Amino acid sequence: MMKNIWILLLASASLWAEVSIFDEGEMSTKTPSSPMATPETMIDLKATQQIFLNEKFSGNENILSINFIHGKTFRIRTRYAMSTTIILDEDRIIDAILGDSVGFEKVIPSKDKYDLSNIIIVKPKMIGIDTSLTIIGESGRLYSFYLYSTDHNSTKYPNLVVFVSEKHDQITRIPIRNLEKEAFELAKAEKEAEEAKKKISLEADDYLLIGDEVNRLRVKIDEIERGYAQEGEDSLKAYDIFNDNKFTYFRYDRNRADSRFPAVYRVVDGYDNPVNTRVVGNYIIAETLSNRFTLRAGEKWVCVKKGKK
Repeated sequence: MMKNIWILLLASASLWAEVSIFDEGEMSTKTPSSPMATPETMIDLKATQQIFLNEKFSGNENILSINFIHGKTFRIRTRYAMSTTIILDEDRIIDAILGDSVGFEKVIPSKDKYDLSNIIIVKPKMIGIDTSLTIIGESGRLYSFYLYSTDHNSTKYPNLVVFVSEKHDQITRIPIRNLEKEAFELAKAEKEAEEAKKKISLEADDYLLIGDEVNRLRVKIDEIERGYAQEGEDSLKAYDIFNDNKFTYFRYDRNRADSRFPAVYRVVDGYDNPVNTRVVGNYIIAETLSNRFTLRAGEKWVCVKKGKK
């Protein structure tokens, strides 16, 4: 009896194992494979220009420096999938006329913050085409170019940067103007100059007040004598010159970086002679009188001559 029970249990276990194996097989055949299981296929376009990968590539081959000559057309090699930047060294671009606006694209850099009006970018949109580019400069010059496009199969380097100059044979560092900064500094300087002007022009009774609360000087108005002429560096010229029969006063704006106080010399027999000076507010005061002075700052100078009364 016991033997029959063991045989029955073994038969049931065998049947259950077969069912389990069958179910696992069914599950594996019915479960869809995950999308992540198949790796994404990468395609090598084989579109690199091999001359750029050459060990002999120095990095200068794709830079073109043009010595500008009036009345001459210059050839520029462009390449599909690359842009060419044209830089005018001594001029600014007023307009640029592209012969084929379908096969080529021109881009003028934004001028919101920086002044890049001497730069234009061209880019071919097709292979094996050519066109003309004429640039009108602010100086009145006409720049004529012949553009043609190549692709990655070309054995010649494309001109990625083109530097056009009458003075330089090779590309140099180009000056960049920060328009936002210039506008801010100009507005600030104008405001400060206006405030200084109001302060300097303050008159009380019969006196002109010079300086500030800490260091102030009063000049009698009825003793003020002007009539000085200035000749020389404009940035060094005083805004006003007068004397009070004792001293000579030269007015500047000490808040402006380009308006610094110069050294003052009295001209005697054609020679410059140093004089004692002091600064009060926006004035440099020469403690002497003379019909002729020389103002100097470095290599800059201004001749001051007093006219007749």
